[in-house]
Amino acid sequence: MTKKKKIIIAVAGLVLILALAITGWFIFGHPGAEETGDVYVQKLSEIMGVVTADRFSGVVEAQQTQDYKKLEGQTISKIYVTQGQTVNAGDALFEYDVTEARNNMQMTNLEIEGLNQQINALSGSASDPNVKIEIIQLQTEIQSKRMEIQGYQQQIDQSVVKTSFSGIVKSVSESGYDSQGMEAPIVSVMESGEYRIKCKINEQQISLINVGDPVTVRSRVDETKTWTGKVTKIETEPASSNQNDMYYGGGGGDTASQYPFYVALDTTEDLMLGQHVIVEPGSGEGGSKEGLWVDQSLIVMDEDGTFYAWVGENGKLKKRIVEIGDIDDENFTFQVLSGLSMSDMVAWPDDTYKEGMKVMEMSSMSFSEDMEG
Repeated sequence: MTKKKKIIIAVAGLVLILALAITGWFIFGHPGAEETGDVYVQKLSEIMGVVTADRFSGVVEAQQTQDYKKLEGQTISKIYVTQGQTVNAGDALFEYDVTEARNNMQMTNLEIEGLNQQINALSGSASDPNVKIEIIQLQTEIQSKRMEIQGYQQQIDQSVVKTSFSGIVKSVSESGYDSQGMEAPIVSVMESGEYRIKCKINEQQISLINVGDPVTVRSRVDETKTWTGKVTKIETEPASSNQNDMYYGGGGGDTASQYPFYVALDTTEDLMLGQHVIVEPGSGEGGSKEGLWVDQSLIVMDEDGTFYAWVGENGKLKKRIVEIGDIDDENFTFQVLSGLSMSDMVAWPDDTYKEGMKVMEMSSMSFSEDMEG
């Protein structure tokens, strides 16, 4: 077993202990629990998110996103695209107003014409050393004016900004600023074709992954649906805080700095741009496992060898038979072939449970509110 694997397992064990302690507080110490006799149940996907220390949320994005920002001092005259539009390499995105550049070029040409007239007037006295120096100065000034014209012409020639690759227009900002007044690109284009996964990892766990490490990517909707890939990049600067980010794994909570990392996939079949996924380090375990893998402490074995779990159905507690496949003692999980899904509401087993008891849903949000109260 590698050192990294031992660390991950150790962290998972500690988080599992914490999860059990939290659950015990809810069942035995939560205000009102003893009076009502309610059994607390929680969605299986939320529980597995708590007890698994090495799972990270990710989102499917394009391999490349190009931001086209406005040049300082320039004015946009026309935008040719809209958000969500498909574009091909070379398509026009927006155009700068070059009216001033055209006027400046015209004026500079007139200035050059006037300078040439001065040189012609002095040419009859070119043998005079002072006149010769004056002519050279005028010629130098003409050269400078011609360079100015080249700059204006370049500005005119490059007035239409075009996309360098085919893709989808991610965003359009006519003003060049977002709703918070921060600078934003006029147009942002996402490359079409192959996708990658963008994830975040906190500062306590960043040592657990390295560029080149294999990972398994799971669908949030159906965790039996997986893809494999490798970590291609880990940012060295922390990401800005975003309350909308969903993050799997502990180690620091909301106050811990989080660093983006990226995963290149072996195949992107059945993935959609913007789809949210779960990323797990390693390919052998995650990629080869079939079915649903559930923490062992959630499953009970009856005297006759039957496995079951306590679930909430229609507000009542029910004992549900589950079919167990393989056992992973290193990660403390059972392979559940049938009987449970990630959307089921489950209860942590207790000898006092009886079918028909009233259940109360416990979410991560209600836990947070109760702890604060």
